[in-house]
Order: sequence, then structure tokens, then C-alpha cells
Amino acid sequence: MKSEQAQQNYAKFSQDPDCIHGAVHNTATARLGVAFNYSAMEPVDAVEIAFNNEPIGTTRYLMVVDMAAAKALRDRLDAALKEHDANVRRARRQKIKSYRVRRSDGRTVNVTIPEE
Repeated sequence: MKSEQAQQNYAKFSQDPDCIHGAVHNTATARLGVAFNYSAMEPVDAVEIAFNNEPIGTTRYLMVVDMAAAKALRDRLDAALKEHDANVRRARRQKIKSYRVRRSDGRTVNVTIPEE
């Protein structure tokens, strides 16, 4: 049953144009250092970004980028975070309001009043 439900969820999710396929990394760390650029045969300032996708951190992926790429990545991440925050604020503003009402039998229920 779980596998069928998972397949249905994935089929529904994969049709979304904003779908991102891949492992979700729950931790990321970065450190500044020097890397060797083999095409130019010289050392360059670089940033090492390490990702883990397991809570205990056993699966690790490394990415080393030069400073120009690191700055471009920072700008893209800042833009994505800004867009995400705007979407969250918009969703909170558009949230349907519900009220708690006490019924005649003493129970309290949530009531949603539709907006016109």
C-alpha cells in the first residue's frame, strides 16, 4: 500500500512544472580555502561546500567553486530565499479565516465564513 501511495504521490508531484528531482540535503557547510585550477595550472581562492542528506551525516557531497562562482551562487540563493519569503507572506495573507464558535450542546467547533 505504501509503495502504491508513494507512486501516486510521485506521479502527481512530477507533473508540477516547479518540481525539483533529487535528494534533499538537510545540512550544508562552507569553508574558504585554496584550490588548484588544473586548466590554468595555478592555485585560486575557492569555497568548498559540503552537503549531507542523512541526519547522521554519513552521505556527503562536496562542491568546490572559485570565488566568482561562489558570489554568483550567493546572489542566486539570496534571490530564491527572497522569493520564498514573499510567497510565504502572500500565502499567510490569503489564508482563509476561521473562527471558534461554541455550539448549543457545549462543544467548540471551527467555522469558516466564505468570502464573497
